Amino acid sequence: LMAHVDSYILKNGYGCDTQLVAGDTMPTGTSMIEKGEPDIAPELWSNGLREPLDKGVAEGRLKYAGNSLSDGGEEGFWVPKFMVDQDPSLATIEGVKANAALFKHPEDPSAAMFMGCPAGWNCQISGENLFKALDLESAGFKVVDPGSGAALSGAIAKAYERQEAWFGYYWAPTAVLGKYDMVKVDFGSGVDVDHYKACITQAECAEPKPTMYPPAAVQSVTTSGFAERAPEAF
Repeated sequence: LMAHVDSYILKNGYGCDTQLVAGDTMPTGTSMIEKGEPDIAPELWSNGLREPLDKGVAEGRLKYAGNSLSDGGEEGFWVPKFMVDQDPSLATIEGVKANAALFKHPEDPSAAMFMGCPAGWNCQISGENLFKALDLESAGFKVVDPGSGAALSGAIAKAYERQEAWFGYYWAPTAVLGKYDMVKVDFGSGVDVDHYKACITQAECAEPKPTMYPPAAVQSVTTSGFAERAPEAF
């Protein structure tokens, strides 16, 4: 959505010739740092690439143009609202753990399913650290790797349309959470921003503790070349 809005403004407001290219946070950010293209990432979830992006800015390759979402993005563990309507306790992590048997694992009948992030995504680290912090394994859950972003969103859609139980990670605002009414599970922990940054987001986090996700930075990032060529548009 933001890419289309930016494209419209650049074309009609500044006379730019624009081309839309699909991309995800990691490959887009990396390409901008290393190759100087694309010129603009209108909606970069920058916490997933913070150190390389900051380094790119420090080296004069990139510029932060502003916040795409003034309140930040929203991350969490979610369950379908129709489940919470039937049992309000499922809006809490204790309720989910107590009802683990509802969340059928696709391959292991003895386990419950927690749908995590695809391998290699930054949210795989934070999600699995919180999985440990919340002691979900002892409740019978196993992490399932969806394999891709499309498979992750497809799993939510399939579960909702079949009215089946689902529990896993997702983020908002997204088309999927706009279409399907999901409830973010309350960990009962509040948000510990310092611990989240120092431990939950780190692969070597030795003692993860429960914390809700803080708002995620979602920023417009451009190459320095674009900012220099088109300062008014920047």
